[in-house]
Amino acid sequence: MTQEQIDACLHRTLPENGLDLDLPPVNPFLPKKFEIEKNVPQLLRQWEESDLWYMQDTTFQLPKAYIGARIYTSDCGFGSTEKAHTLAHLWKSVLKEHLNEFAYMGECAELDFELRVLADCIEIQWNGYNDSMPAFVSGLME
Repeated sequence: MTQEQIDACLHRTLPENGLDLDLPPVNPFLPKKFEIEKNVPQLLRQWEESDLWYMQDTTFQLPKAYIGARIYTSDCGFGSTEKAHTLAHLWKSVLKEHLNEFAYMGECAELDFELRVLADCIEIQWNGYNDSMPAFVSGLME
């Protein structure tokens, strides 16, 4: 290797294409607390038709949470026709593509979500570290 080639390798510059290389943004979903909370059921909220309870699972001694939600609607005619079924799955694919970067940030922090289109509802499930879960759920629902 000639001295000119060595100098070219050592003093390499990036092409001027208008793009900057940089570190990714700070991941807001990285957990900060890993303590196991006490195992007592807590009533979080009451509605006329239902209650929302919370209890930490201490069986595996991990500070992880699992949240499931179903959104029932007849607006889209879920399951009523093949066209409605196809459009619902197309909507799901477009939404997952839109949330791809968001999902990657969560995945790096051991957070995950699953989106399902069922016959009469949309089902969303989240799981991961409970310390970061509120920000993850809020970010997905925005």
